[in-house]
Amino acid sequence: MKLAPSRSLALMLALLSGCSFALTRGPAPGRSQCSRSYAPPVIDAVLGAGALGVGIADAVTTEDSNNAIVPEDVLYVPLLLLGIIELTSAAYGHGAVRRCRATTS
Repeated sequence: MKLAPSRSLALMLALLSGCSFALTRGPAPGRSQCSRSYAPPVIDAVLGAGALGVGIADAVTTEDSNNAIVPEDVLYVPLLLLGIIELTSAAYGHGAVRRCRATTS
């Protein structure tokens, strides 16, 4: 199934979060609280895997169109980048939560 360019862009914008960067905090000197919930990293991992999957599917199924305003062969690039950002955010959040749980238990 090929996504229309507008749907690919809408999906990219909908997935643009990287919530672990904003919502997880690891242990630090002078900070009394840190994040113990794995919810933000899990959300980022699921969204990142989805963005990468859609980006790869879009890259594989791209057809050349002469009348497109934005060439369809480049629409998968933002989705791939978004997937990498989301998965990086998930890895950061997972590490912060793991360190927090290790120091507070």
